[in-house]
Amino acid sequence: FSMDSSGSIHEFADSQFGHLFANGPDREQARRNMALALKELSIRGDISTTVDYISKLIELPDFVDNRIDTGWLDALIKKNMDKAIFSLEEEDEDMDEVAATAQKLGNLSTKNSLYFATSTSIPRAKKSKSMNNHTSVVIGATVLAYDLCFNGEKEFNEALQKGQLPPKTLLTMEHNVELILIGVKYKLCCTRTGPDSFYVALQDGNSKDYVQTNIRALSDGGFLIAMGGKSHVAYLTRKGDAATGMRLNIGGANVDFSPDYDPASLRTDVAGKLVKKLVEDGAHVSKGQAYAEIEVMKMFMPLKVEESGILSWNSNEGAALAPGNLIASLELENPDNVATADIFEGVLDVEGWGGEFALTNNNPGAHILLRRGLERIGQGMAGYILTEESLEQAMTDLYDAVTDPTLPVFEMDEQLSVLSGRISAPLYNDLTTMISEFKKACEDGGEGLRFPAEKFDQALTDHASFIKDASERAAFVALTTPLRDVTLPYIKSHSSGVAGAER
Repeated sequence: FSMDSSGSIHEFADSQFGHLFANGPDREQARRNMALALKELSIRGDISTTVDYISKLIELPDFVDNRIDTGWLDALIKKNMDKAIFSLEEEDEDMDEVAATAQKLGNLSTKNSLYFATSTSIPRAKKSKSMNNHTSVVIGATVLAYDLCFNGEKEFNEALQKGQLPPKTLLTMEHNVELILIGVKYKLCCTRTGPDSFYVALQDGNSKDYVQTNIRALSDGGFLIAMGGKSHVAYLTRKGDAATGMRLNIGGANVDFSPDYDPASLRTDVAGKLVKKLVEDGAHVSKGQAYAEIEVMKMFMPLKVEESGILSWNSNEGAALAPGNLIASLELENPDNVATADIFEGVLDVEGWGGEFALTNNNPGAHILLRRGLERIGQGMAGYILTEESLEQAMTDLYDAVTDPTLPVFEMDEQLSVLSGRISAPLYNDLTTMISEFKKACEDGGEGLRFPAEKFDQALTDHASFIKDASERAAFVALTTPLRDVTLPYIKSHSSGVAGAER
């Protein structure tokens, strides 16, 4: 309920927007069906749900063996056991330490203690191997930088359409991104090198230490990110603000980034209404003291300060509050006692770290080198950032490609491969034979070789002249036009002894 035909939830929806039911021939099969359904359920957007919590809760041995009652969940929460289930898998504890922690937190069965040990150690090892925190941070930085670039270009074009002169800063190609994940702050610099490509590096790190990412927007609002030879699908479910951090769904798992801890700015992370100020402007408040009451969904909630200091109001009673709105400011009594996130220093443990060319093919064809070099230089001329390393590599690729005698045969063979079965077999065999013989001559170490492009083109012309029917001849010419286009540069130039003169 509260959903339209497209599966979207409207802005006036109730907090309980759906129920999930599972059945089976017995309780265990129904439980397994429910666990599978919860894992396959995808809810995207700025919506917090209990899906992850329940999917792990129903895997507990007490629930599996049906040793539960109406006070079972309350007992877990009271003894803080639910946090042991969900948070310990992010810590570096071995199985024995986790089991001991579980037994200290509550008088649960030995089965449950063993379950905590296995569920917080073994799955964690698998998770860190496939998707570690550093990979999540790089994906988050790429999505955030792409969103900033996209919105900047959109705002720039809208200003031009209105006849305004937009600032050049909207088209900046470098974005400094700060993300906090599990108490660690990552300061990253995202450099846009193409329409869909970025270099992600540490702000104060080595300029040659970075990872290249490619990102494409999907039709359903998600992003496909390629990094280090692997692809990841991510959905930006919450952009984040001063009160709430960004949330991503990566490969079906939710990743929550924390906002920067700033106790001097008093904000709310929910929408509501400021009902009552509990202290006067300029009053001293102690840590944990309530300073205001807000109304959220017909309920009154107190807001408390996290540090001691002098309070100054920024909002008045009756004001409507959105998540992240600044309610009041606090002049801290002891600013030095405020705990901050640890800044990451070192090397990111992600696939492809160390530069764009660490994972490239060592022996690409000459036509691939030519295409790659031209594309890189074209992106630099289009306004994207071209690093010194990229420019040097592009020029090297171009030189290696145009001085390679096999360049024409690779280009022609690529176009000829799509004509198999679409042109006459004798002509196809003649053209293929010319290419094969020239490749063999190059492999034998011949010097000063030049592909007989004139003979190749003449074979196409002669065959076209033999076709009597005008419509069939026109169809043949149209079909072979791409092949003629790649042949033409090698016919125009007759410079002998100058390697790469054709190109």
